[in-house]
Amino acid sequence: MVAYLSSSMAWAALALAKYLFTFDSGLVLPQDSHLRLPATPADVVASFLRLILECPSSATALCFSRWSQSHYRVPIELHLHCRLILALAADKLYSKIRSEYHYLTISSTHSAISILHTLSVSAEPSCRRYDRLSILADMLLLALVNNSKIDSSIEVFSRTGDYGCRLSVLSCRKATNVLNSIKSWGFSPSVVSYNTLIDGHCKNGGAGKLYKADSLLKEMVASNIRPSVITFNILINGYCKDGNSSFAMRFLDEMKRQGLSPNVVTYSSLINGLCCEDKLGEALELLTEMQDYNLNPYVVIFNAIINGLCKKGNMEKAKGFLDVISENNLLPNVITYNTLIDGCCRAGKLTKAVKLLDEMLEMGVKPSHLTYNTLIEAFCKKGNLGAAYNMKIRMERSGKRANVPTYNIFINYFCGIGKMEKADELLNKILEKGLLPNRVTYGMIKDEMIEKGQASLNHDSALSLTSTSVQSPYDCTCKLVRVWNHMEGKYP
Repeated sequence: MVAYLSSSMAWAALALAKYLFTFDSGLVLPQDSHLRLPATPADVVASFLRLILECPSSATALCFSRWSQSHYRVPIELHLHCRLILALAADKLYSKIRSEYHYLTISSTHSAISILHTLSVSAEPSCRRYDRLSILADMLLLALVNNSKIDSSIEVFSRTGDYGCRLSVLSCRKATNVLNSIKSWGFSPSVVSYNTLIDGHCKNGGAGKLYKADSLLKEMVASNIRPSVITFNILINGYCKDGNSSFAMRFLDEMKRQGLSPNVVTYSSLINGLCCEDKLGEALELLTEMQDYNLNPYVVIFNAIINGLCKKGNMEKAKGFLDVISENNLLPNVITYNTLIDGCCRAGKLTKAVKLLDEMLEMGVKPSHLTYNTLIEAFCKKGNLGAAYNMKIRMERSGKRANVPTYNIFINYFCGIGKMEKADELLNKILEKGLLPNRVTYGMIKDEMIEKGQASLNHDSALSLTSTSVQSPYDCTCKLVRVWNHMEGKYP
């Protein structure tokens, strides 16, 4: 391998080779590799860390990360550090994660929110909004509180719900105890402090967390801190998203009792919550009430009502709201039409759904991938494969390439009728077009195609489909070398 390296980079290769042999990681590059290393220590570290993260052992990646930082004093890029943390979480090495969080927290190299955001972006779709990311968000908050990062801990607490995370009771208690710390230092928490914590409890959801949010409201009132419209809007939105619009309506009454004026955000949350619970009558009453208060509805409010009507199967009334939107000097957006098209498809009215697509184009509203994929899926469910392919052609002519969900629809169709060879062809087409099959793709075909040996996938395709197909660090190394050399040939 060293024969292909310039003399100025030999030190990096030797140092890294020494590391790889020292830790017996098994990462031996193939003799015919033409891998070229970057020129700076930071680039070398990042490149090899990426390589090691392709391998099953997160402990090896952690050792390399710590070794490189101690020897070269090179900080690890945030996205790589987050990938390492996710790999450690997959291996349930939580004590190691606490150590990494402690380092990130005290170094203050990156903001806490940027860490949370990068973890969310880097996580696999299957775990992004579920247990693993929630645990990592939980541990990050505890690390911030334990290191007295008060502002950051409050900010992370309020934002975890935005990423679909549910915090533990311990973390919520710790975050709430920050208020006691502020008081013990001789300061008085403001309405903003309370709003932030109430927002965090509401976003974490669940009866216990919302009860705590309600308790914080009572606490701030007892402390002679007057709740604002924002306070009530946070609570109303939290209870509506938790499926408890009835309780949220009580806060609307309390706002009025305290002389606070509900705004468009207040009514938007309530109307959306009521529509989600199929309480369309109450939602329409609130729409009339807000208009009586001279509050102009946003198009998102009309979209919520249209969605509720579509779920009820009342398509004529739902489509009639297009005129109501125009009467309010608003324009329907892509979500408006997507909702109506989806409703027509569910009702089996595909001709009307296609007419809505034509109408939105006439209105200057640009269809999204979801628009076309909804119609394609509806045609497939009806068994009209020709119409589905024609819609795909129409989508591509409009400038939108078929994406992975598009191919998933067709793969699911062929799997459903037992034509596995057709599904196999589409799978290979995804790879040929440079798209990355997702877990939905793999889930649809693994039983029929992979486990039964019907898929004519090559080794690289199998590696692309699922990390569980990777059999050894050597496979990972070979894969990275091939990809690297391909990229260097494409972008010299």
